[in-house]
Amino acid sequence: MKKTTALTALAGASIALLALTGCTTGDSAGGDAKDDKGSEQKKEETFVPKEVTLECEDGKATAAESNSIFTLSGDCAAVEVTGVNSLVSIDGAVENLTVGGSINKVVVTSAGAITFVTDSSGNVVETAGEPEVTDEGDQNEVVAPE
Repeated sequence: MKKTTALTALAGASIALLALTGCTTGDSAGGDAKDDKGSEQKKEETFVPKEVTLECEDGKATAAESNSIFTLSGDCAAVEVTGVNSLVSIDGAVENLTVGGSINKVVVTSAGAITFVTDSSGNVVETAGEPEVTDEGDQNEVVAPE
């Protein structure tokens, strides 16, 4: 009998130890935690893209920054997109749209000609009509609005 009681107590202690193994002393409320050396670790911040209003000056506008949201109101003879991972919204007609960089989406009311330059890739231009398209890059596409 004593052997059975000792085994039961040992099994119970083992289960309790295993249950406590998953517990931590970190802040469960979501605040900054401390690593093993006592240094504070910052939470990951949520990225919010910069919003930029473009102006068509002397018939030209340029969206050069990366990770941004650009808006252009009105017609413009030439628009150039050179950033990376940006959204460009053009509420107007563009005669010549030049797209460089990669992973950009350009939504334009209408475009006469669209040129994807060398080394551009993964860009999408959404526009009505059938513009003249030159693609010197890779995996770029022109699509109709949904």
